[in-house]
Amino acid sequence: MSAGEFLSVLRRNWIVVLGGLILGTAVALVLTQIVTPTYKARSELLAVSNLGATATDVVQGNAYSQSQILSISALATRPVVLDPVIDDLGLDETADTLAKSLTVSTVTDTSIVSIVSASRSPDEAADIANAVAQSLSGVTEDLGPKLPDGGSALTLDTIREAESPTVPASPNTKLWTVLGAMLGLVMASLAVAAREGLDTKVRGPETAEEILEAPRIGLTARVRRTNLPSRREDVGPLLVSGNPMLQESFLQIQTNLNYVEVGRAHKTFALTSAIAGEGKSFSAINLALTFAAGGLSTCLVELDLRRPSIGRYLGLDSTVGLSTVLIGGATSAAVTQSWGPTGLQVIVAGELPPNPAELLASPAFAELLGELGQRFERVVLDCPPLVPVTDAAIIAKEAGGILMVVGSGRVDRRELAQAAANVRAVQAPIQGFILTRATGDAVTPGPYSRPVGGSAQRHARRKATVGSGTAA
Repeated sequence: MSAGEFLSVLRRNWIVVLGGLILGTAVALVLTQIVTPTYKARSELLAVSNLGATATDVVQGNAYSQSQILSISALATRPVVLDPVIDDLGLDETADTLAKSLTVSTVTDTSIVSIVSASRSPDEAADIANAVAQSLSGVTEDLGPKLPDGGSALTLDTIREAESPTVPASPNTKLWTVLGAMLGLVMASLAVAAREGLDTKVRGPETAEEILEAPRIGLTARVRRTNLPSRREDVGPLLVSGNPMLQESFLQIQTNLNYVEVGRAHKTFALTSAIAGEGKSFSAINLALTFAAGGLSTCLVELDLRRPSIGRYLGLDSTVGLSTVLIGGATSAAVTQSWGPTGLQVIVAGELPPNPAELLASPAFAELLGELGQRFERVVLDCPPLVPVTDAAIIAKEAGGILMVVGSGRVDRRELAQAAANVRAVQAPIQGFILTRATGDAVTPGPYSRPVGGSAQRHARRKATVGSGTAA
């Protein structure tokens, strides 16, 4: 996955990423309240030589002090120093335990010893740091070399007394919050990337175009609530009323179909999908309504003789229809029903036959398509899905091609590939695809972005170039 693809994935899943950021921050804040705070106090000692007052004595004394400073710092965590501290402060712990709460260090190239005490109590931390400094000073004088007059050759002077801290050393609320937010962001991003890598669903037009090897005709946004109107004279041209974006999508699809060679002058469009639930019937109905609203004589034919839905959606009589015509029980004109103010003509499935594949493969079906092509300027066929049954592949061969409806996030890549293979097996072309249920950047183009029909137009120009080259 490239950096650009990764950023695109994060944009599509911005809610998950934001949730990870908020969760990480919240967990960090909770932990700062739960974890017992630790306070640290620091005291500092300076090793001073008492070897003499001359310049030579001072130089030798400083060298001696620095040579002894590491030994002195190591002495600070020994029982000989810490036992008196425990007794003086009345601490309920051993010298070894107390030593673990101390950090003793030296300042490079100096004779300074730094003692840092950590405790849950700020006052206790300061008391321990000062007590250890005092005890270390006394032990150093007692154990160190003596001068001829009996005085100590090396003394430790306090240059910094520990004070009770007002802010805990840990947890560091600001640091923990930043780290928690960063960790939540990273974990959410990795989770999104992992899910994307394991996800086999078709989600973008690029994937569908690669699998189908066909141009993108258009896309429609995910419809959360569909208002299916009853048969009234005042209904609008689209089933989803009050949705300008969706209306514009189907107008764009209508325009882009001009760039697709569907193989017949009367423009018959057979719509199918790989599986059920991808928006096939919804797209067929709205495409037919868009044609009719544009002043074209249009007939919508329901070819799904197993699970029909158009009659129910449009509130039409489903007792007679396509199956009646194919068995010779009526003419196509007799079963055609008018719907809405645009004059859209509809042939529903009719009674469900026991042998739908045989009926669709019969000469009667081919004759019906030819007849409808003579009567109407546009014919839209709502076909059954390709993977569960073979009906759509039969229709594709008779119709001279197929338009795939691809449900974003609904169909699996393998299912779409199988559907494409079923169409190619009968040597029928896939003329293009409509991506439904689209979300994210795909449905929010900028005012000067590439139109969704660019793919279809590129394929059309490519065909024209190849054709002219062949003719030459």
